[in-house]
Amino acid sequence: MNVPQISTAMLATSLVVNAGPRVANTSITLPDTPPASVIEVENAFPGLSFSQPLSLRSPRGDSQRLFICEKTSDLELIPKVTAASPTKSLFLNLDQIVNARNGEESHTNSESGLLSVAFHPYYATNGHFFMVYNVRTGGTDYQRLSRWYYPDISDTSLYNRQMIKFIPYLENI
Repeated sequence: MNVPQISTAMLATSLVVNAGPRVANTSITLPDTPPASVIEVENAFPGLSFSQPLSLRSPRGDSQRLFICEKTSDLELIPKVTAASPTKSLFLNLDQIVNARNGEESHTNSESGLLSVAFHPYYATNGHFFMVYNVRTGGTDYQRLSRWYYPDISDTSLYNRQMIKFIPYLENI
């Protein structure tokens, strides 16, 4: 077995090179005041309000519907983003579903809540989507990744959830 040998001279050289003082940069100059910004923020959906939105998603190939994850555990839906006056509706109330389970509650304080939604590439035909959210059970906080099946968007009683991952939640690791 050949084990490479590092000489002490090589090690000392690299330490000397890295231990030197930082060289000042004299080739870049910055203005005293930043230039005027040309970026403007415009409300894409005037007249609609959201409660702590964290992510926006649309299913593949769907240019009309936009789903908004709210930290407060609501998944909102704008059914037609190109409408003259877009409207929104509650697509899923995660808080209500989670809190209905025995010994489990939705956890939405601090950096917790409904964090994200992703749609299966064939959502239009199979109705599968995924959500990442926080729950508290037995006094412990968990972050959950669940797959949801929603075969008929006209009947919200058809939600079916399959838990994929249930991991202890550690904030700011």
